Amino acid sequence: MKYPFYGRISRSDNSSFGSAKTVNDCIRSYPSLAFKDYNVFEEGASNQYIKGFLKRSFDLVVSSITLITGFPFFAFLVIITKITSTGTVFFQQQRIGKNGRPFYIYKFRSMYIGAENSGPQLAKENDPRVTGWGRIMRKTRLDELPQFVNVFLGHMSIVGPRPERPFFIEQIIEKAPEYKRLLSIKPGITSIGQVKYGYAENVEQMIERMKLDLLYLDDQNLSTDLAIILETVRVIAQGKGK
Repeated sequence: MKYPFYGRISRSDNSSFGSAKTVNDCIRSYPSLAFKDYNVFEEGASNQYIKGFLKRSFDLVVSSITLITGFPFFAFLVIITKITSTGTVFFQQQRIGKNGRPFYIYKFRSMYIGAENSGPQLAKENDPRVTGWGRIMRKTRLDELPQFVNVFLGHMSIVGPRPERPFFIEQIIEKAPEYKRLLSIKPGITSIGQVKYGYAENVEQMIERMKLDLLYLDDQNLSTDLAIILETVRVIAQGKGK
């Protein structure tokens, strides 16, 4: 089966997506990702720009502080990840971001090398592909910490719907076209869906998590973001990550 926006895109190919200035540019590249026509002169656009500026400023400040002050802890996680299993410390994977632009997401590797040799798969409960240390990181969401680099670079926001792979986005859209609305904003490290639902094990669960994330689109503000961040911290502290 052919997926219209799925494939091995090299780093050099990424530049072509970075030059896309509007949603319509992405629609022409990936018709299946079209969610709406965007008009910068629409009513309330100035308010959206102010919100966007504040959100980006918040993301830059928090990601910078986290990356600088958290460096010793990051180094500790690097060492533990390295000595507990063979392979690279960091894991990168292509995901789809705002306006359908692909980017590479960064994580601490939580699975054994070659975990997806047979093709894209979602993690599941007691997944044998996950290392012992990786299981701990997933429960506490520590494997997601390198994504503060993605936030600093502008690929992601701290709060926003979790970015998915093209392989699974195509399947989600076939069953729930409203998923395309999530592509109107930057994906995030944490979200309502991620906090309340956790990792999805199949497309049906991804759709259920999507329904929670769609609520965020109608209530984007700093207080909502702070509430989601605090709830995420609680999940991490209690080790309730799924």
